[in-house]
Amino acid sequence: MREDGSARPRIRIDDVSLGGVACFTRYSAVADAFRVDEDGLDAILYLPSTAPMIVNVSVRWTKKTTSSVIQGKYDEFQLIVASRLKLSSSSEEMQMKENFFRIGFQFTEVTHDLDGALRNFIKLVQTAESV
Repeated sequence: MREDGSARPRIRIDDVSLGGVACFTRYSAVADAFRVDEDGLDAILYLPSTAPMIVNVSVRWTKKTTSSVIQGKYDEFQLIVASRLKLSSSSEEMQMKENFFRIGFQFTEVTHDLDGALRNFIKLVQTAESV
């Protein structure tokens, strides 16, 4: 829980290094909860085969990516949904877009336990990729 009583958002880890993590979400509200250069955040880091660790992080960067997901012809149901969502359906061609958000967190205090857990996890991933 945060100091104001709200729940901490859970974010999927996309990339791990000894200096920090990059996280991935599809929800803009989660990405909006973090401001660049926000320091002193406590987070719980879940890595496979290790106990959850409380880590201190800073937000270093955020990135929004938009990609086309579906292209093709509208069917009747999709026309109804598009009209209710006020999407332009001026033609019969459809192109839906989806937003993705990435957030870069830097560890501000790297303890011996955190360093060991990160090194073990990175080694595990490198071994799995080479097999």
